[in-house]
Amino acid sequence: SEGAFIKGEVDVPNLVLHGDINGDVRASHSLKVGAKGVLNGDVEYAIITLVEGSAINGRCARIDDVDGKARKPEKEIEVIEVQ
Repeated sequence: SEGAFIKGEVDVPNLVLHGDINGDVRASHSLKVGAKGVLNGDVEYAIITLVEGSAINGRCARIDDVDGKARKPEKEIEVIEVQ
């Protein structure tokens, strides 16, 4: 619910977030982040839905359907901000 706050890791099959989480999240099936949802931590997910206004401050990795593990990039990606 809006205004809810969790500090710590979350490992669930499905998550619908309208509050705040400070910690890493693993949603083995689906993650839905509502307009006021804020997630401060890394995320592993199979299916993700982000509503306009939602925020994820961390790394996101899709869970591979075959072995259930998150995919890791083969090399680091440099992010360049454009003004």
